[in-house]
Amino acid sequence: MVDVEEKRPRLQEDLQMVVELLREQETAHEAAQDADEPEVAAEAARAAGDALIELRSRLDSMHPADVA
Repeated sequence: MVDVEEKRPRLQEDLQMVVELLREQETAHEAAQDADEPEVAAEAARAAGDALIELRSRLDSMHPADVA
């Protein structure tokens, strides 16, 4: 059986990555909203979507109690 102390570093890494992905998504979303050029807005929107997909994947791989 895996010890709680062994799981803790992975949980901390997962939570840190979730926070990082949330910031990345928010920054890209704001850049898409503020962009004057359609190409820049489209690229920023794509980056926001990519961050959201990665965030969802990371959250899905985590135990529900860790996400809560």
